[in-house]
Amino acid sequence: MHDLLDPFPPQTLDGATPASVLIDVGQLADLLGVSTRTLWRHASAGKLPEPVRLGGCTRWRRGDIDRWVADGCPPVRPAAKLSHQKA
Repeated sequence: MHDLLDPFPPQTLDGATPASVLIDVGQLADLLGVSTRTLWRHASAGKLPEPVRLGGCTRWRRGDIDRWVADGCPPVRPAAKLSHQKA
């Protein structure tokens, strides 16, 4: 069974698509149909699942992204208050 988001998802040797596959910013941007700049903006605003950091690389777990999309892309964490706003 193929994922609806990606007609050619990464596969293991047995043909399964593991949820632990890591995707980079370009792959995620393509998957979501946005630019990498927009993707980084959404990540900074807490609108995406938390990425995995490997040294200087940032990746997202494909399974986390698939669940997030299936749930309707809800914000993952509240946006930070801007310092110039009054409490």
